[in-house]
Amino acid sequence: MNKNDSTYIRQLTFWLRFLILAASIMTVAEDTLSFFTDKPIALFIDDTLWTKPISSFAIQDRLVLFGILNVKTMMWLIALYQIWKLCQLYRHTIFFTVQNARCFANIGRALVGMAVLDTLIVPLCGVFMKSQGIIAKMPDINIFMPEIDLLAAGIFFGLVSKIMERAAVMREEADFTI
Repeated sequence: MNKNDSTYIRQLTFWLRFLILAASIMTVAEDTLSFFTDKPIALFIDDTLWTKPISSFAIQDRLVLFGILNVKTMMWLIALYQIWKLCQLYRHTIFFTVQNARCFANIGRALVGMAVLDTLIVPLCGVFMKSQGIIAKMPDINIFMPEIDLLAAGIFFGLVSKIMERAAVMREEADFTI
């Protein structure tokens, strides 16, 4: 790799890390502010829209719902952290290593986790609110509407991680060959 490539990679990783930091801060701020707002929780129960402002829930119920609704955010923050780690590796011109492959695998897992959690959020909120007597019946659940885009991206990152891992192993084997 020549000096221009190395400089370009350092510049790109600097700006990408800046964007990751900004995205992380904004994501946490947005989710935290939603805890203190009058945003409604909206569910369909027997094809009828049921809504209730978050501020009208008891604080302990609000905390549990906040946790359920924001577990997907935690997965997103994990994915961003893994991209941050990749940027650190790339900045130091560390390519095609097992470390890189692990980062890609973790990004993939986080994205798949986001897709699964997004599918489970309504049932989890429904079970909690029904158990607390907030709603009388479970909300309508459409399990056939998973986040296909996140699922596809997560599986793609898993594939890239396997390719990166294989490239790292091949490189190590070549380095040991005399």
